[in-house]
Amino acid sequence: MKKAVSLLAALVLMSVSPAESISLPSTAASTEEYTTVTRLMMTFHEYSDHLVLAGCDTSRTGSVTIPASLNGKPVTEIGDNAFKKCEGITGVNIPTSVEVIGSYAFYECTALESAVLPEGLKEIGLRAFRGCSSLKSVVFPSTLTSIYRSFEYSGVETVHINAALTDLRNSFDNCKLKKITVDEESKSYAVDNNALFNKDKTTLYYYLYGQTATTYTVPDTVKEIDDDAFSGSTLKKIVLPEGVTEIGSYAFAYNNALVSVNIPSTVTSMGFGVFSQCSSLKTAELPAGLKDLYSAVFWKCDSLTELTIPAGCKTVGQGAIKDCANLKTVTFLSPTCEIYDEADTICNTWGATECTFSGTIRGYSVSTAHDYAEKYGYAFEALDSYVLGDVNSDGFIDGRDASMVLAVYADSSSSSYTPDEKDYALCDVNSDKFIDGRDATVILSYYADLSSGKNIGFTEYLENFK
Repeated sequence: MKKAVSLLAALVLMSVSPAESISLPSTAASTEEYTTVTRLMMTFHEYSDHLVLAGCDTSRTGSVTIPASLNGKPVTEIGDNAFKKCEGITGVNIPTSVEVIGSYAFYECTALESAVLPEGLKEIGLRAFRGCSSLKSVVFPSTLTSIYRSFEYSGVETVHINAALTDLRNSFDNCKLKKITVDEESKSYAVDNNALFNKDKTTLYYYLYGQTATTYTVPDTVKEIDDDAFSGSTLKKIVLPEGVTEIGSYAFAYNNALVSVNIPSTVTSMGFGVFSQCSSLKTAELPAGLKDLYSAVFWKCDSLTELTIPAGCKTVGQGAIKDCANLKTVTFLSPTCEIYDEADTICNTWGATECTFSGTIRGYSVSTAHDYAEKYGYAFEALDSYVLGDVNSDGFIDGRDASMVLAVYADSSSSSYTPDEKDYALCDVNSDKFIDGRDATVILSYYADLSSGKNIGFTEYLENFK
């Protein structure tokens, strides 16, 4: 599954995950000389032994037939951007001589209804058919082994996966797939209960669109939920098994019906925008092992009222809890969690000129959560209550606390340690912004008075101490 790791960044990256590399189809070597040939409102680059279809007049309409050869040489490739935004073409006949369809080749050909992919085709490039909203069905030839994001945001509803296809990375994201069939000899994919899996059912790729069920239980074999797997579904409840470790970017996004998803304790990684615009989602219990809360994970979750960030979470990304209209409480169990430094990382409303949060940030007195709330004027509630002088937090102020003050003083004097805000909150009893022997002396003096029978609180003692 594509990992995910920042709301503007998330929106830019919503279609490309951060940890994956992009492998584009090979194209004719740029150093090889060619001549330009124009036929039937199409432009070809003629090389020594083959031709590449390089472009088509965007005013072209109707069905297009690509010639198998020109000047005695085969047309072997449809180049990058060749038919990009040719919004009038309705069909394309591709000859068996074509081995490669380049990136963005038919990008946003919105009227394209038919594209027969020929036997002999080996590669389809990045976003080759993206945005082809009238294209409903795809059958892959037996010679095609891998594709990458080739049909995302298209109108494709039915797909047949051949036995040779081993990698279709995110190629149908944001499509409304209603039917997927898989060649029985496929060693890479399987369909079961309206979902597409890898062969051993450890990764769930897609849940089919348009199902009438309101609840779906993911099989116990599944370890990964892929990017966009349930995106746009109408399920109200999704049950994930213990053993799932990774949830991909936008896995449950854009589902206004979704009320409940359990996140197993085994999950350690969640991508961008996992629950973006799930407006009915009421609760989300994040697992203790989650290391990062990436950008836009809970963007526009209007029914979410509270959220707890676990102690092991190291970062909260840009816009992670943004535009959640009814959010009242966000609790940070880690004092050092790095929170993206913008007011709209956590907010109820967001606009061009203002960002508001009427709820409360909860965290430790000395923490990044406290600093974030203070910087942006958000209400803050402390989870702890540091008691000045009770350095070891055992409920007593005595010689052991004085010893700990002296230990901090010794370490800081030798430059091996720099006292932090917590140290000052506990140790600087005389409020002179230093931690030294004078603070230890005050504590020992107070302890001596208590030991002699005096009944006085430490705060009162400090006020009278001279």
